[in-house]
Amino acid sequence: MPEDWICLGALTRPHGIKGEICLNLYADSPSLLDGEILLERRGGQRSPVTCVKRRPHKGMWLVAFKEVPDRTAAEELAGATLWMARSALPEAGENEAYIADLLGLEVVLPDGSAVGVFDHIETPAGQMLWAIRSGEYEYLFPARPEFIVSFGETIVIDPPAGLLDTCRTKL
Repeated sequence: MPEDWICLGALTRPHGIKGEICLNLYADSPSLLDGEILLERRGGQRSPVTCVKRRPHKGMWLVAFKEVPDRTAAEELAGATLWMARSALPEAGENEAYIADLLGLEVVLPDGSAVGVFDHIETPAGQMLWAIRSGEYEYLFPARPEFIVSFGETIVIDPPAGLLDTCRTKL
């Protein structure tokens, strides 16, 4: 996707028979789905979609698109992502940032020691986890405001004692 587009979320699985599909929404505001959005399928094929319905469901969102009439069509969208033009997004407020702007930044602890590089996010059960890569390890760090000190040229995190050990896996 071109750099001037921001990923709003990922579609996971169909729900029901009327074409609804579960969405891991990466944005704070589901009203962004009312704007002009592009759907990018796993193979890279892109097409505009129109969200006609959205509702919260078990920590995620259920969405329906005008272009998706039934469950069979929704099944084909599992793994697809939704994108919006950066110019259509509101400016990030103070102490806010778009995930796309943080990806690739070095993550450090308050004392300056390196943790790794912010690689991507995962959202199991609606919980946002930052995947931080460091050599042969990956940390799935819970992106909770109380653990994030600051971001700018680097991201400073201050996890409770032992948290990084419990969220580290070998690649």
